[in-house]
Amino acid sequence: MGEVPIDRALVERLVATHYPKLRREPVREVRSTGTVNAIYRLGDTHYARLPRLGEWAAALRREVEWLPRLAPHLTLHVPEPVSSAGCSAPPAVPRCRAALDLDDATWARGRAYALHQAALIIPYYRTSNPAFTALAERTVEQIIRG
Repeated sequence: MGEVPIDRALVERLVATHYPKLRREPVREVRSTGTVNAIYRLGDTHYARLPRLGEWAAALRREVEWLPRLAPHLTLHVPEPVSSAGCSAPPAVPRCRAALDLDDATWARGRAYALHQAALIIPYYRTSNPAFTALAERTVEQIIRG
């Protein structure tokens, strides 16, 4: 699939080389179903996000450029990157139908889109990202149950 091999040792080397002040911080992998970035916790206050494919690095650069511009206009906390590599991760934002105040038609379109995405995820990531596949399978089950 062309993914860059990323592991804890690589993150430790990158941190030691580019962020020597953080080199003594413990590096722990964050288990994620995400497919765009590998995420590693650096101590208690930082994250390292590394794109799994080279072409996805541009998206991180755009995020680092635009998040500070958008932050004053958002009601949620926006992390402050410590580098152009985007060494931070936004907090999860829980969403549900009640919180979004959606009508039935919009909710049905969202469910259809979720089903479409899950149907694509399951065969593609079955071996390379079993956790993501399991999430997609749960999505399908929930949609079928109603």
